Amino acid sequence: MEEVTIPFPVNMEVSFIQEDLKPGGEALILGTHIIGEGGVGHWNALAGSTTESGFANGDTQVTRFNNPKSFFQLDVTNVVIADTDNNCLRLLTRSSQVMTTTFSGECESSGETNGPKEAARFMNPHYLARDLKPPNALIVVDANDADNETHIRWVDIHGMATQKFTVSLLLRYFTQDPSTYTLFATTLDNQIYGIRYDEWRPLFLAGETAGGFQELAIGNGNLALFQSPKQLLHIGDDTLLVADEGNNRLRMVDLQEKKSDSICNGGDQSLSSADLDSCNIESPISLYIGKCGDVFAASKYRKMYVIRGKL
Repeated sequence: MEEVTIPFPVNMEVSFIQEDLKPGGEALILGTHIIGEGGVGHWNALAGSTTESGFANGDTQVTRFNNPKSFFQLDVTNVVIADTDNNCLRLLTRSSQVMTTTFSGECESSGETNGPKEAARFMNPHYLARDLKPPNALIVVDANDADNETHIRWVDIHGMATQKFTVSLLLRYFTQDPSTYTLFATTLDNQIYGIRYDEWRPLFLAGETAGGFQELAIGNGNLALFQSPKQLLHIGDDTLLVADEGNNRLRMVDLQEKKSDSICNGGDQSLSSADLDSCNIESPISLYIGKCGDVFAASKYRKMYVIRGKL
């Protein structure tokens, strides 16, 4: 495993990272109130401020974000950003000049209303993904933390919000299984759930609300335990890769056996519990798998961990 420092502004925490679709690009990296492009050992600001949050559309220098949590690349040019504390979706366009506009919702105004982009309202939108079923709208996840609810919304390419399902859990990060049309999600209370598209009813998979650390399934009900799990990836064959921030580890989770193994020091090497102290990764919060199968995990403390080789 390689560890490198992302030359990100020192007063910023990394919140989300994803492979850059632009030819020759490595990654897009989102922080407290800025987004940039970069990768191992380099970084360049695209929009936002290194010193202040707020709301403003415009070019690289003018744009302001307020605690954005994730983004989705529509194509090599257009990126939709979940501007969480501004309660709206923003569109960043990378062409001859970088510009931001409002994609959907009214920034700095919260609500739960569906409708055209100007009429739609969001409440702390924090995760974006592409619906795997036609017409392949954006899935937008927002939440009413006070009511312990998560809303799963659909937004089309014109910014119109059209559907809403409510789940009585505070879901945060998602991944999808394209073969079964299932969403997998981590929660604020240290658990992992699955949600099938045709039912929209959460199915508990692993973890306990109190959190903790445990790899193996022992007896009935003693499942893999997590501490503040963040982003997760579905990597096939009933297996998830989870950024377990509080335990400073990447975890491979077997959904059938409800157990996990920590991974580090290389592609498919697992460590026994006796070796776990030698494999700490500092606060991993976001991850992606690159074109060659390498796993890239970002720490909120501006570090990048690269595990070479396919898992």
